[in-house]
Amino acid sequence: MDEIHVNVIESYAKIREEAPTSSISLPKESVYRRRFSAIPWKLKLISASLFFGGFACLIWGVICVFLCDHFVAKLVVGGIMLVPGLYSAVVLVNYIRGVHGFHWAHLPEVN
Repeated sequence: MDEIHVNVIESYAKIREEAPTSSISLPKESVYRRRFSAIPWKLKLISASLFFGGFACLIWGVICVFLCDHFVAKLVVGGIMLVPGLYSAVVLVNYIRGVHGFHWAHLPEVN
């Protein structure tokens, strides 16, 4: 190797030795965990149950299209459950991610 490459390698090794082992100090509790724990548990429960329940009813209704006659009721109930569940899930996920303009207080209050 020529002299320039040796100097570059030596200077790089010197910089690595002087660098601290951990240049980023992470807090014990991440920002996402703090935001998730700030959301009331009833709101998380209702949001998840509406979302997954509506999704399950829609899937059940689509399966019943071929098997039974009362598929329309399942599709309607699934759609009615999925719309507020999906809205609240989007609001909560974007709040946890830290997107500007989203906060869990924008959802209806749960007592």
